[in-house]
Amino acid sequence: MQSLKDTPLKTNDYVKRILIFLIHTIILAGICTLAVAVNGNGKNSFSSYFSNASTIKKFIDLIAGLLLLVTVTYLYFSKECHEFMVKQKNANMIFIIVEVTVIIELCMARYLRYSYAVYARPFAFGALMTLYLIDRRSALFLNTVISVLVFLIDTFTVSGIISTGVYCGLILNIVCGGISVYLLSGVTSRVKIFLTGFVICLPTFVLALGINYMTSWGDNLKLALYCLASGLGSVILMTVLLPIFESVFNIVTDFRLAEITNTNAKLITELRNNAPGTYNHSLTVATLAEACASAIGENVLKARAAAYYHDVGKLKQPDYYTENQQGYNPHDELSPELS
Repeated sequence: MQSLKDTPLKTNDYVKRILIFLIHTIILAGICTLAVAVNGNGKNSFSSYFSNASTIKKFIDLIAGLLLLVTVTYLYFSKECHEFMVKQKNANMIFIIVEVTVIIELCMARYLRYSYAVYARPFAFGALMTLYLIDRRSALFLNTVISVLVFLIDTFTVSGIISTGVYCGLILNIVCGGISVYLLSGVTSRVKIFLTGFVICLPTFVLALGINYMTSWGDNLKLALYCLASGLGSVILMTVLLPIFESVFNIVTDFRLAEITNTNAKLITELRNNAPGTYNHSLTVATLAEACASAIGENVLKARAAAYYHDVGKLKQPDYYTENQQGYNPHDELSPELS
């Protein structure tokens, strides 16, 4: 049987991939243009930016860097996640994660010229979204891409002297995203995820304090609150937006798997009530499947879900299966052929 990885692409597939590449490159270029206005220092900053030869050159350099990042991202996922990228909607999802993350961070970028509010950016948001929607390695890669892209946008769109917050933002994007991926890999408890938000804010505060140390306790407290907003904002935004991405792109995340493997789930409850023998059999299979999945490093939740639901078809006529029979066997009244 031919796997998805070995499936040859048709001409239409190549055309669709090129269109996806071009569309999202244009969208990101538009976001870069928007950043000029967002990071500007006044009402006329946008027009003055594009009327100056030196800043126009900076913008061209930004677009060149953007094109390189988009190309590298597309090639990486096409090579490393080929089966995932076979579906065009998944390619769209990857770039939408990047676009949403950049837009959210740019909403904080308007504060670059004011003190250190840049540290309130949800640095770990993009990494967390990718972690739960795709996988750990993809999360680390896309987090790096987002970090570099945001850094380029800040560097090439801010007029005048670049704030130290821009350089700190690059480091914090990479560090906080990496820490969040490490801490939350395989975690499906929303309480643990929320508490991790406090942990994520620690490296943000340490670095920010080292660079922007203030003699005033009030200023240091303000800085700490910005950093706390970064960590908690990342996990809250992920918690809010993840179900939307799950629904729109039809992605089964660990959260969804945890929901459907709850013993109070509708279909499992029906199985327990109407086919108790099959239900107990499924629990036994699930125990074995989980142990095997854990031993070889596979997704335990996915193995459990497969085991729980592998025999749900027996609900149609549960009495026809030995494990659900209690003395009476309907097959005794049927011909061998029909049975």
